[in-house]
Amino acid sequence: MHIKRARTLKPAQIRHLLRVTEATSWRPERNALILLLGLICGMRISEICTAWRYSNVGLIFVARLIERAADMPLEAAIKQRVLTPLGISTLRFATERSELCGE
Repeated sequence: MHIKRARTLKPAQIRHLLRVTEATSWRPERNALILLLGLICGMRISEICTAWRYSNVGLIFVARLIERAADMPLEAAIKQRVLTPLGISTLRFATERSELCGE
């Protein structure tokens, strides 16, 4: 019996996390901590950009990366480093479902 040699897989990159064409799909019943630890420890994600599954888990990871790099909450970092320099002062962040329009 032959064992097929696995393709060399590339590590996930921020650009992959910002897309919805990621190889992982998010389901609330899955353990997010295990996935997060896997990514932190260099888990390889197979078949990146080959399937379309709507998932915002990548955006959650990117938000945490921004918070760590800026040493401040995401909302403050975006306001200070993006919105204020552009002269935008009327944007708000909905942190609860009840704050969304149409709710």
